[in-house]
Amino acid sequence: MIVKALNGTRWSSLQHWVKNETALHQSPLTGQGTCMLPRVLGKLLRIRRPRLRGFRYRRALMLGVLLSFIGSPLVSTANPAAAAAAPDASPAAREMAQGSSSFQRGNFEQAVLSWTEAGRLYEAEQKPKEQSTALIHLAQAYQSLGQYTDALKNLESALALAEKSGNRTQIAFALGTLGDVYIATGPRETALKYLNEGLRIAREVNNQDLSAIILNNLGNLLTAQKKYPEAVAAYTESASLAESRNNPSLVTRALINAATASIQNKQYKEAKALLDRALDLIRAFEPSHDKASGLISIGLAYDDLRSSLPDSNDSLLLLAHQTFSEAGTVSDSIGDRRASSYAWGYLGKLYEDERRYEEALQLTRRATFAAQQVNASESLYRWEWQTGRLLAKQGNVDDAIGAYRRAVRTLQSIRPELSASYGSPQMSFREEMGPVYFELVD
Repeated sequence: MIVKALNGTRWSSLQHWVKNETALHQSPLTGQGTCMLPRVLGKLLRIRRPRLRGFRYRRALMLGVLLSFIGSPLVSTANPAAAAAAPDASPAAREMAQGSSSFQRGNFEQAVLSWTEAGRLYEAEQKPKEQSTALIHLAQAYQSLGQYTDALKNLESALALAEKSGNRTQIAFALGTLGDVYIATGPRETALKYLNEGLRIAREVNNQDLSAIILNNLGNLLTAQKKYPEAVAAYTESASLAESRNNPSLVTRALINAATASIQNKQYKEAKALLDRALDLIRAFEPSHDKASGLISIGLAYDDLRSSLPDSNDSLLLLAHQTFSEAGTVSDSIGDRRASSYAWGYLGKLYEDERRYEEALQLTRRATFAAQQVNASESLYRWEWQTGRLLAKQGNVDDAIGAYRRAVRTLQSIRPELSASYGSPQMSFREEMGPVYFELVD
């Protein structure tokens, strides 16, 4: 039993965590009035249903996207309050600060508006360096929305302005961001060219902050190319530079990415150690989009490790459960509906894997509602699909068919965006999304 599996200190700490974990363990989410935690640690729920290949692939893809945008490194701060403009700041500077604040709340659409206006104001003031910075930030907001064409257009303008001004740091800034976008859109040879050139210039001007950021993005490209040892080396160097510059947000991002590459390279224990370190760091952050997205990525990685570290299955499930719950609480506290959708949806998937379908369904509906609030179709289809699976498992065939049909309609509306796969092997739309259609037919 549980008491035999845990020493007194650990069980006491778990009881304390359960008592204070109100976000998940309120009665509407607990079916029979008992929390998930004790049952997770028992033997009855060890058997996991195999995941469909398509779902697992898209889940891995989403992990890659989240890793890319854990605080989009050239934009974010660990604390949104730090983005506030000085009282005597210019109108353009206030728009820049407002954009950063919106971005850190996950409100990418508002960030686009603020940074577009900042770019216009800087252009009117004939400040090309500041205009270039605004355009790069604007591109990253578009990238976060999956609007890569708009991102590339603004980055090309930003690079031209930087080259015109002769500011080498600004040039490296633009090149590094262009390389990051090309990881998603391809060709990856172009991504490598921009990242290497940006890194070369950043090192020549001795800008360690920018070097650390580009190294992290280079690691993402190497991971996508399945060059896992080289990717881990890039992430490690990025984390080391970020730590020397007192940038815990980037340290955490690089650690999570290194853990993901280590999992792909079958270095499971090393990956677990990296995730543990990242989790310790991220829990000290103020609530932000960075923190929520990082927690989601850590939770996904812990869950992926379960099949590879069977002796740690229960503890990994508990860690995944905790991090998704924490991510949902953080997201809700700052009004970040996109991150909230992923946090509660992936937590619902954990409950589905443990065959607790009613609780899984309630969490999935919560995720669906959050995605609908911000028209986040890229996550909405996933939870409509998950709703269909859960309803089918409960024998509610008619409602399940309705949910599957909604998922298909949502997928069709975002088909072009899904063709870009940040940090994941390229696959056709049919290979990626086929399971949704096949389940509907079944």
